[in-house]
Amino acid sequence: MGQVTQAFPHVDLETVKQKVKLASSHWEKQKWLVIYNAIADPRTASEIALHVGVSKGFVRKVIQQYNPQGESGFSTSGKGGRRNSYLPVDIIFGAFLKMEISAMDFLTMTFTPR
Repeated sequence: MGQVTQAFPHVDLETVKQKVKLASSHWEKQKWLVIYNAIADPRTASEIALHVGVSKGFVRKVIQQYNPQGESGFSTSGKGGRRNSYLPVDIIFGAFLKMEISAMDFLTMTFTPR
């Protein structure tokens, strides 16, 4: 017999039911269903996986994310992908200082027609 999978009750069962109903994506709904089953009826990961229709690894991963942090454990940035952002101004000018180029020299080098 495997180890019983339990989720810490960070939120009450009614809140979890609402999260299941209001989930915006299929995978978000699956995560909340796993949490609901782990709180309402703690069983082994394989039994929860069979009941919800996911893998044992998915159940373990969801429980591992949820137990220490609660809801905020689900709001990670996801897998890979491009994250666009501008560099802070102090880092850009710090790079110019290291290269011993002033910002105006850089702008004239970059935007002057050839």
